[in-house]
Amino acid sequence: MELSDPLPVFPFTAGGLGFLAYDLKNHLERLPTTARDDLQLPEMVLAFPRQVMVQDRHQDRYWRIQVEYAPPYGTATKGHRRIPTEPALGHAPRRPGNYRVGALESNFSREQYLQAVRRVRHYIRQGDVYQVNLSQRFSFPLQGDLYSLFLRLYRRNPAPFYAYLNLGDFQVLSTSMERFLFRHGDYLETRPIKGTRPRGHSAAEDLALRQELLTSLKDDAELSMIVDLLRNDLGKVCQARTVKVQEHKRLEAYQNVYHLISIVEGRLRAGVTQVDILRATFPGGSITGCPKIRSMEIIDELEPTVRHVYTGAIGYLGLHRNLDLNVAIRTGICCRGRFYFSVGGGIVYDSKEADEYLETLHKGQTLFSIIGQGGVEDRHGPEAGFSQAEA
Repeated sequence: MELSDPLPVFPFTAGGLGFLAYDLKNHLERLPTTARDDLQLPEMVLAFPRQVMVQDRHQDRYWRIQVEYAPPYGTATKGHRRIPTEPALGHAPRRPGNYRVGALESNFSREQYLQAVRRVRHYIRQGDVYQVNLSQRFSFPLQGDLYSLFLRLYRRNPAPFYAYLNLGDFQVLSTSMERFLFRHGDYLETRPIKGTRPRGHSAAEDLALRQELLTSLKDDAELSMIVDLLRNDLGKVCQARTVKVQEHKRLEAYQNVYHLISIVEGRLRAGVTQVDILRATFPGGSITGCPKIRSMEIIDELEPTVRHVYTGAIGYLGLHRNLDLNVAIRTGICCRGRFYFSVGGGIVYDSKEADEYLETLHKGQTLFSIIGQGGVEDRHGPEAGFSQAEA
């Protein structure tokens, strides 16, 4: 259902907030399901809140929006009022608590991950694919206050599309910097990321890493392939000749890393629904590969466990022809006393197995350091690995 009301001044007023798991793909395409679903979590959770709090950080204003949904779907009626100071939500803000963590494990041994990279390169040589995004999943026992872990992650790695979802039996936290989809009326946009370098310890090193990323032929090829894939995805629901690359290879600087991004946009055809958009685009091409369907088949073959929320999407599906979803990278799940998070990278023809393995360690370094596993590659060495969880 979508409302015909004018687009609201707030980004979100009515609709569903939550996540779409990567494994929702199995309901959109006929795909193999050989990877083990060890956590048995839902593939989609959307909450339709009756009360929404909106904060305008630029003007230091807060708004409370009241929403009523007529059963079973009906229309949403709403009103809003400004709150002059930060609202008290029935209790004082709680102080972050403590947490304890245990030994780190992976669902791959190092040699298994290298073998998986070799297998992807074999498929590339055969002409099955041009690129596949391969990941490994780490986990560790966790007791205590997960929200404190989220706050520490955000402070160390602030990102524009962060999220914390307490869903009762499990929790999801994300410090993603990648936008999957943004819709405002008939405008649709995606912002894929391909290409990452750490920030330098000095100004000279920082500049050198920045230039290395900008001139990398491998990263340029990866990003260009994914941009073409996403242009095709948006073309399935957009008006003819409206899909374009608004910007290509923009360098974005974050606290700990540099990224290359592109912006692809289009104008939706009349009558296109949120479901139509997701059916045409989900999951995002930047975290699957090219071509998308064959890449997802290879991912399912090579990764021992399903991805769950990781590389799915977190955000909102509004009822006013609006949506905003991240790509759920740098995203973890806490379930039954254990925390799970995955890191990966795009494998192409000239990828080097050991470098791809080390890239996953680099991408997990912020979390490793926060949980007391900093410098894992120094302690384990490039020829070592982690203890392997049962898969």
